[in-house]
Amino acid sequence: MQSNRGAPSLAVCEPASDEARPLIAGASAGRAAVDHDALGLKVVYLVRRFPVRSQTFVTNEIIDHLRAGADVHVVALEGPDSADFPLEELDPQIRPRVTYLDVPRTNRARLGAVLQGLLRKPGSFRLALRALLQSREEGKHAALGTLLFAMRLARTLESARIVHCHFGNVGRIAAMILRLGRWQTRLVTTFHGYDVSKQAYQPLSRYYAPLIERGDLMLTVNSIWAERLKAAGADPARVHVHHMGINPNTIEGIGIARPDPAKVEFCMVGRMVPKKGHNVALRALAMLRRRRPELAISFVLVGEGPLLESLKAQAKADDLEDMAVFLGALGHESSLAAIGAADVFVLPSRTAEDGDMEGIPVVLMEAMALGKPVISTRHSGIPELIEDGVSGLLADENDPAGIAAAMERLVADAQLRHRLGTSARQTVMAEFNEVTQGERLRQLYVDLARSEP
Repeated sequence: MQSNRGAPSLAVCEPASDEARPLIAGASAGRAAVDHDALGLKVVYLVRRFPVRSQTFVTNEIIDHLRAGADVHVVALEGPDSADFPLEELDPQIRPRVTYLDVPRTNRARLGAVLQGLLRKPGSFRLALRALLQSREEGKHAALGTLLFAMRLARTLESARIVHCHFGNVGRIAAMILRLGRWQTRLVTTFHGYDVSKQAYQPLSRYYAPLIERGDLMLTVNSIWAERLKAAGADPARVHVHHMGINPNTIEGIGIARPDPAKVEFCMVGRMVPKKGHNVALRALAMLRRRRPELAISFVLVGEGPLLESLKAQAKADDLEDMAVFLGALGHESSLAAIGAADVFVLPSRTAEDGDMEGIPVVLMEAMALGKPVISTRHSGIPELIEDGVSGLLADENDPAGIAAAMERLVADAQLRHRLGTSARQTVMAEFNEVTQGERLRQLYVDLARSEP
């Protein structure tokens, strides 16, 4: 299903040449001049939960806009109790700009909230009638939720020029909200990974039909997702690749210390879910120990999740308890410090049984920016970030032998570790830098706002 809405003229979100964009080791002093119209746009970020520990890229993107002087607000569909940590732990600039809609979960409570809203604001009856017409398509529960979201967002949508959603399923909700009213707000959605790859969203053409029809701009973190959306019927003129980036200032503040130079330390940071490939990493470690028992190595794993206990059991069964150290969940700064203290970063990403996939993991960018050699897989958009043998080492998915071989190479060759780490840092600072990516995103907002709906 292809949209018949006119396609705006937009800047392409591909990385600029190295000559056009020098390395940025600091931060905001290197900002390019962005059209001042970007500062006059009200941008609303619509998210499901906020803040989320594993989605620092969303928070960092918002903070970069604020530091550039943009008028940005955050609206979370769920209540504050769904957040991973309190707002007080975030940058002070962002705290007063966050609103929680917290729509009731049961149909009865939703209907009661709708009736109360209609009594207070009779003008919302038009929204209710349109929601009633859409209820056959969405179902009663979803239609009531969409209507409540629309009623509570009405005033915000009247003044917002851009609504930016992270993850396609949230963009789909936004599209259905916007269909109820006659708001001129332009809808931007960033797709990351599971929202394109998981079986629950297939076929994309059907699940994302409201977004394909109403969405103005669909950004993807890699080229693979862009092609899948186009194949699903999205207007190619509205689909652009826009890589996530890392904050150079945050990276620069991390110490690079090695407590035991006689031992090579590997590190893996990530939520313990199937797509991250923790079990593959432990199998590789066991292979390496059996093949080279004399090597002085350790493996630090940071994170928690549903696979934590089974991974600990796997480490015990393979006699890796003295080598594999589970640190549990850490805050962002502490996680970066763990990467900084290691010699090599490992992330053997893979496709989960339910189709869940990575986009391009931001943690890989962070490790590379810290000058660490990285070992990962030919999975999803990772080869867009890592050039095998140049800025890191890549193995195939679900290939513990390939991961073990890469680990062995890096243990044996300190010069290779240094060369790959240096190239990795240059790649990220030039092409996956939050500052330059933020400038491109704000220019996209300006181009979109100037175009005809």
